[in-house]
Amino acid sequence: MWNPLEHWVYEARGSIDQHKVALMTVLKRLCMTGASAAVALAGVALLLNQAVAEPVNASVAMPASTQFAALAAPARPQASLPAQPGSDRGPRPPEVLPPVQAPPRALPLPAAPAPLIRGALPAAASARNSVVRGFPSTIVSFPDKTVPVFTAVSPGEGAMEFTAEGITPLTPEQALAHFQQSLLKVGFRSDVAPTGQSIVLVRGKDQISVSAAVTGTGATRFSLLGRFHTGPGK
Repeated sequence: MWNPLEHWVYEARGSIDQHKVALMTVLKRLCMTGASAAVALAGVALLLNQAVAEPVNASVAMPASTQFAALAAPARPQASLPAQPGSDRGPRPPEVLPPVQAPPRALPLPAAPAPLIRGALPAAASARNSVVRGFPSTIVSFPDKTVPVFTAVSPGEGAMEFTAEGITPLTPEQALAHFQQSLLKVGFRSDVAPTGQSIVLVRGKDQISVSAAVTGTGATRFSLLGRFHTGPGK
């Protein structure tokens, strides 16, 4: 016999079973969606952790076109600010080297002095106890109170030689100083350092040597030998 109550209970149970199946399906989908979201969140966290630990290289991250443009662009010069008054940090002027100077030229040789003897040369002659004729006494003067012992002149080719001996009351040093000072006035100079008993005086090609020594009587005897040229180049 058909019982309506049992039929309703049977249908109710079937409906409940269908709802259970649908609910389980929904729950499974929710679980799968949650797992996927958890995996995605874990991946994002891992990427963020790597980004913090290792900074990204700018040259890798920059596109190739941007890198080429950066290399091709010329560097702009940096403008320098003018130096402030009282500050030593301003731009320094370029160092300027001194010009190269030419080596100094050698000084020209001094001109030869004019000859002391002009005109015809005297003939060869000598004299005792007097001054011979032609002796250059205006150039070579004897000390005061000199007693001539011997004098002589001898002409040569473009020159004249002369000699003299005399006795003076001066000391040997004083006698040599007299000849040195008198001949200095006409341009002679000492060629050799005085030794105390002799001197050598020169003027261009002209030359005079004088020696002096003490005699047995305490006086000084001097001997003089000279050579004067008649031309500067001879």
